[in-house]
Amino acid sequence: MRSQATLKLELLQLVVATDEFVMVLEESVIGTLMLKVIVGEGVIQFLYVAWFLTANQCITKQSSRPLTRRLIVALCVIKMDDLENYIKESGGIQPPNLAFYSQAIRFNVESAMVSIETLASFIEMTNDTKGDYEMTGELQDSILDHLQNLLVHAGALSRYFWPSKPGKHDLHKLRSETLKKHFGLTDESPLKSRKLRNQLEHFDENLDKYLWAKPIVGHVLPAYVGGEIESGGVPAHLFRAFYLDIGVYETLGVRHEVQPIVDEICYLYQRFHSEPNT
Repeated sequence: MRSQATLKLELLQLVVATDEFVMVLEESVIGTLMLKVIVGEGVIQFLYVAWFLTANQCITKQSSRPLTRRLIVALCVIKMDDLENYIKESGGIQPPNLAFYSQAIRFNVESAMVSIETLASFIEMTNDTKGDYEMTGELQDSILDHLQNLLVHAGALSRYFWPSKPGKHDLHKLRSETLKKHFGLTDESPLKSRKLRNQLEHFDENLDKYLWAKPIVGHVLPAYVGGEIESGGVPAHLFRAFYLDIGVYETLGVRHEVQPIVDEICYLYQRFHSEPNT
């Protein structure tokens, strides 16, 4: 049964005979096109343009004159009063727009995977040599840079599935629930951690608080990669550190276990590469 909001959709049909306009549509790689239209006050101005590329419906050939292209465009116009209901019905994402969210998420996943593969190569080297290699400043910085890149992208992914605000008409909340269902994520995911997101997104503010909270005395390490530090009771202040023996990244006294985050990003990566419709 069609809902009230769906019944209120006004279907307009336009016949477009402009060759240039039709050519643009014919060259599009997707079956639907978003078109912005102004119908009047109180009308939402973006909706689906359904277009059909079958010869009988869209293209009429007439032998006595050049090819004439005709396009029947269906504009679904939603009134402002129906917006909230439509958002709820669509789960915060209009069906054709899921591809845009997937593409945005894929960017973060692919970028994070570059760092994961680099870090995996480093771990493999560490195991093969049993740690018998020189930890140069360049190597140390590279490892920490890739770790930070991985965690920054993890924080960006988290916002798609667990937004900080529900949004007007619960738009962000509904969108996140739709995406979690689509990608098979649950609230048990390590990507949900607000601690990780807040630590990286508000590093400047966290640095203010850290430096003012207590005197900076003891060991001060801007960068460190190695086994967990045994300070013997002497305070240790680490701006960026990765403890190889326990797989933990630490910044300004806050620790993050890396492997669960890596596993979740690898899962999303496999989704994109094994399921064409993701």
